[in-house]
Amino acid sequence: MRRSRCGGGVLVVGGSDERDFAGRRSSAELYRPDLRRWVRVGSLSAPRFKLRDAVVALPGGGALVAGGAPGTDRYDSRTRRFRAGAGTGRVLSFSTATRLEGGEVLVVGGYDDRIAVARSAWLLRP
Repeated sequence: MRRSRCGGGVLVVGGSDERDFAGRRSSAELYRPDLRRWVRVGSLSAPRFKLRDAVVALPGGGALVAGGAPGTDRYDSRTRRFRAGAGTGRVLSFSTATRLEGGEVLVVGGYDDRIAVARSAWLLRP
């Protein structure tokens, strides 16, 4: 599960259950502090977990989810929906994503399902 400030709320995406690797989630919810409640939003394009630092807020209130699946998901806070996009091509757990000044997102590190460490970095342009 990963939380990211998004469109006046906190976006919570993915996660796992007691099955861990087999229990990945594609669900997403938005906590609205002004309403003091959770609002269900659209699902991710793929189940994800171990996202940790691979979700970044984007200008305009959206977010980019870059970890836990080969592609990305871009959350649009106006429509409350996700749109699938290009990514690293690898399922990476515990990678990091950092939004750069120009709007690009740098994804670094992590490990795959075979516990092979990624020694690469990817520059995404959401």
